[in-house]
Amino acid sequence: MEELFGDQWEYLSEIRSSSIRRFNKRYIHKLSSEDVQRICDYLRDPTSYGFWELRFKVDHSKGFFGFITSQLKSAFAKNDVKTAKIRGSRRKLDEDSQSIMIQISERFSFIYYLFTYLNLMEKVKTEEEGEDPESKLETDVDASPLRHLETLERDFNEDFQVLEFIDWDTILKEYISAYTVFKDFLYFDGFHPRIYLNQINWVKDGFFVVQRHIASDYPQFPVSDQRICIAFRPEPLKYIKKFYEELGILVEANLVVIFSPEEKVFDPYFTLLEQVYPAFTDTESIQKKFKEAISEFRGKNYSYCISKVGLIAEDYLIRVYETLFREANPKVPMGQLFDTIQKKINNQFQAPPTLKPEVNPLYRRINNLLSTPDSNTQSVTKETLEITRDILTFIKDDKVHTIEMLKSIKDKSPKTSCFPKHIRANIIELIRNRNAITHTSRVPIGEYEALRSVYCCVTLILWWMDEQKLIDWHKSAEEIIDDLVHRHSGKEINQP
Repeated sequence: MEELFGDQWEYLSEIRSSSIRRFNKRYIHKLSSEDVQRICDYLRDPTSYGFWELRFKVDHSKGFFGFITSQLKSAFAKNDVKTAKIRGSRRKLDEDSQSIMIQISERFSFIYYLFTYLNLMEKVKTEEEGEDPESKLETDVDASPLRHLETLERDFNEDFQVLEFIDWDTILKEYISAYTVFKDFLYFDGFHPRIYLNQINWVKDGFFVVQRHIASDYPQFPVSDQRICIAFRPEPLKYIKKFYEELGILVEANLVVIFSPEEKVFDPYFTLLEQVYPAFTDTESIQKKFKEAISEFRGKNYSYCISKVGLIAEDYLIRVYETLFREANPKVPMGQLFDTIQKKINNQFQAPPTLKPEVNPLYRRINNLLSTPDSNTQSVTKETLEITRDILTFIKDDKVHTIEMLKSIKDKSPKTSCFPKHIRANIIELIRNRNAITHTSRVPIGEYEALRSVYCCVTLILWWMDEQKLIDWHKSAEEIIDDLVHRHSGKEINQP
């Protein structure tokens, strides 16, 4: 497995060693339905849902890190320490090898590994001292603490080698408070000691994600010493913060809720989408396209990413069209398909246009009045007033008609729609981005446009998934459309 020595948080490589794959298979912790729902709620509207953020800086010369480094250097200074098994082979403990072992000890994963190992050692000792030997035969051997210890020693061999050079009892005495926090609030059966960047990591109270490294206004702290962890509940981050405080490695730490700015709220979007998209996609072809879109985004091929999610969104627009109108889709591009849906809905609910007022009857009445003899002045005066009133009414009606005509020319958006306003806006944005990559366009396409396109596609899918649960399938197609329009356009029609 490729290790990034000198960087305390490990990147999850595409190709893991067979031992790590065995460990992951044994200790995999699946998302619950509540976790999936929580992530989907975030994917629908990140800026409204938000998340908790733990932002902190560490000093590797302080607290636990400094303590372990001191123990290792003392052990290396002894003449009887000749070799150690490092990176899969036994080698002499020269200066380079010693430096590698110190770097291993500075990983956060090593902290979790060490305290997991100590916790399992305590459990093994407790079982050996107090458990009935016959009851051991009834327990799951693979789930026993002893088997977990063997797995840790085999699958985290490099971390285990460091343990040979440190005094465990001294660590427990020195950091008993940190050990208590770890055992009571972080550890659970199936805990995975290795911490991965931009992946879901688990502690007892839920999952968290370690974000990429951040820039700093403090030059004395290198980028590798700064971290951001995010979660949807405060408990995981609160106890991680408490654990690091007890270890004495924090210089600064803040736990806050994030709703803005947009680029920050969207930062973990792909990490979380990657975990749950199979839960809301129902075909292998769609899941394959999502996997390819995520891969293209990771590879910074943003145009290809937009192309993939454009195909997914087009597939779901076809589903909407064929479900509502009960006819095969017209085999047109995505933009035209969206316009067709809008027009068909709007035509079905379009109110009759305001008729233009007729001016000819007024002319006839005026001509008749002019040709009437002046014998009856009172009658002529009354008729004149009535015509004047009708002229004013005509002017008023003509003005209303003219304004409505101008509005209809200026505002081409439909007054009724089966889509909510924000879904319409998202579809239009995705179509615009997709057109920008398929035609000669001056619109710049980069990471932001690709991320927004994926978001627009996801919101369309989740909206349609929710709508299908609300639809009364015993009703006719016309009644279903009527329900959709009233659900999503009724409020908008009544707005001033």
